Amino acid sequence: MKTLELTDRLKNRGFRITKQRLSILEALMEANKPLTPKEIIFKVRKVTSADKATIYRNLEFLLQNRIIKEVYFNDNYIRYELAQKKHHHHIVCKGCSKIIAVELRGVEELILKTEIKIQRKLRFKKIDHSIEFFGYCKNCANLVSKR
Repeated sequence: MKTLELTDRLKNRGFRITKQRLSILEALMEANKPLTPKEIIFKVRKVTSADKATIYRNLEFLLQNRIIKEVYFNDNYIRYELAQKKHHHHIVCKGCSKIIAVELRGVEELILKTEIKIQRKLRFKKIDHSIEFFGYCKNCANLVSKR
């Protein structure tokens, strides 16, 4: 998803494209992985003089407008990534914290059927789901096996 698409979505809803919002979106696009607020603040401050409060307000604005979404990896950190049209999940290395996005082709249909069953049986309105895999990347697996 290109920055232009995201900014067009905001413009079409009548919102302004500020330097801070654009900087946040560009930081998330360039990172190619979910970022913590601290990482976003560091990247945004390289190109703008926005203070923490302004960046947090813009993160909340982008979240409420479904331009970005929150991601959790069981480590007590909130991370943000672009709310992409193409659904994906993550592999997280427990050694170096490397994060890789993966698509579960062929499995998504099974997940969708399961969600429908859950919705019907439990009368639960699904908003979203996430599946994360935790383990060790090639480099960290070699280090762990040498111990």
